[in-house]
Amino acid sequence: MTALSGEQRLYLLQSSPHCGFHWGFYTGTASLGRQVFVARTGSERIAAVFFDGQGNLVEVCRELLPEFANPPEDRYWDVNEADFHRYLSDKCQFIPGSIRVKRFEIPEDEIRIEDLPHLYRLILEKPDRFGWDEPTRQKWFSEINEWVAAKSFVLECRNEISHLCIDNQGRLIIYEDDGNQGA
Repeated sequence: MTALSGEQRLYLLQSSPHCGFHWGFYTGTASLGRQVFVARTGSERIAAVFFDGQGNLVEVCRELLPEFANPPEDRYWDVNEADFHRYLSDKCQFIPGSIRVKRFEIPEDEIRIEDLPHLYRLILEKPDRFGWDEPTRQKWFSEINEWVAAKSFVLECRNEISHLCIDNQGRLIIYEDDGNQGA
C-alpha cells in the first residue's frame, strides 16, 4: 500500500454499489472516526481501505465474505445489499457517506487514484504516438485540459473493469475499459 507522498489534493468519493456488472464500491465512515473505501470483488471478497480524517491511507484489510442469508435483490447482483451493509456495520461500524482521500495506490489489489485516464497519459507521454494530424492532436489536448480544469479523476479498481472516471463531486461519470490501449 502506498500513500503517494507530497499529495495534498483531496479526492471526493461516493458509493457506487453496482458500477460494474455485479460488484461495486462503498464509501463511508468506520470505527475510530476513520474513512473507509470498500471494494467488493464479486460475492466472495472485499478490500477495505481505511483513511484518517485528513485523507491519509492508514490500513488495508482483506476478507472473504460469508454466505449471506438472503438472495441478491437483483438477478445481476452477487450479494444482498441489505445483508452486505449489515455485515459492514457489524465489522467496522460502517456508516455510508462520502469520503475525501488523498491519492493512493494498493498494488496487491490494483486499486488506486490517478489524475488522468490511461489514454490521456499515453497522449501526454508521446503526443505523436498515434500518428494523428495536428488538428486531431489539438482536439485531444483540449479535451485533456477540460478534464484537468474540471478536477475529474480516475479510480482504478482492477477486478472486473479497468477504471472509473469520477467527477469533482465524487460521482461516477464514465465507465472505461482501456484493457488493450497499451503503449
